Amino acid sequence: MKITTWNVRGLSAPNKRRLVKRVLSRSASEIIVMQETKLSIDNAEGFLKYCRDWEGVFQEANGSTGGLGILWKPDSVKVNLFEKAENWMICNVYNIRENSKFPLINVYGPSKTVEKTKVWNILTNKIKDLMSDRVVVAGDFNALLDLDQKKGGLRMTNKVMDDFRDFVERNQLVDVKPKNGRSTWINRRVNFANISERLDRHFIGEYWMGSSFQAEACILHVSLSDHFPVELKLSEGLPKGKSSFKVLSMWWRDGEFLSNLERWWKEINIFKGTPSFFFVKRMNFMKKKIKRWNRDCFKNIFEEKSRIEEALLQINSDTILRGMTNDTFLREKALKEELAEVLLRE
Repeated sequence: MKITTWNVRGLSAPNKRRLVKRVLSRSASEIIVMQETKLSIDNAEGFLKYCRDWEGVFQEANGSTGGLGILWKPDSVKVNLFEKAENWMICNVYNIRENSKFPLINVYGPSKTVEKTKVWNILTNKIKDLMSDRVVVAGDFNALLDLDQKKGGLRMTNKVMDDFRDFVERNQLVDVKPKNGRSTWINRRVNFANISERLDRHFIGEYWMGSSFQAEACILHVSLSDHFPVELKLSEGLPKGKSSFKVLSMWWRDGEFLSNLERWWKEINIFKGTPSFFFVKRMNFMKKKIKRWNRDCFKNIFEEKSRIEEALLQINSDTILRGMTNDTFLREKALKEELAEVLLRE
């Protein structure tokens, strides 16, 4: 199960439709939790028709600001809206493939301190009423747990952080930290004017932290918005061991693959023993030959992908430490275009 939270603020209506449609078409997530949609109920219905193969529910925007939405793939999950308000939505999610249920809360934190505290108190009561340790709370909270989650700009008050930490602790929530960075919002300015914060996140109940469960978050590289989507992956069951050897369809597109198989098979006359022992040794020998050939033949794609991803991660790290420069911005844009081409080839 994958759940992505994304504040789409900063996008014009045409860009919002195009970018969201592109993300949805490429997304591996079953659920997209959105904030700052700026959609009325009528516009939300038209927006949903634009997102093919997805269903959704929305909380209407307050004029030209706010607005919440939850989109899902109906072939994977079923989502029923339980309750909603200006700053939050509560849904019951049924995972069809895993035959499991859990409550999902979409949150868009207010900007004012007093309103933040009010929302945290309301949500605490709502979570208590749900009586579930499987809860997932996702969104843009407009609050930080620690000072190191912000670079640049004015320091956030202790009152805001204390209230937010109290909300997390009272509800026994676990903050799933992204594995590839810290900042989910960047103001897209350079040098001393650059500000970055970790405003978008996922909290999970204690059930998901069981010894036989894995929770992992990752910041996705999507441009045009000042917020980066954050994807949460929840995996039930024991951690998987080594995967079995698989024959890949792309191998058959290489004209020399079959002739290589025949040549490698004839090379295996070095083992002695019973027929069953000889067969096992022969198959292991073939597997090693194929894996080595696959690495040598297709390494250009995978090495290029790895190089680009490492460069993007380095740009993220440099941006967090020193802010975003014009050169960094252009370099990041070029790398994302390169990565899209490599992924298409892959």
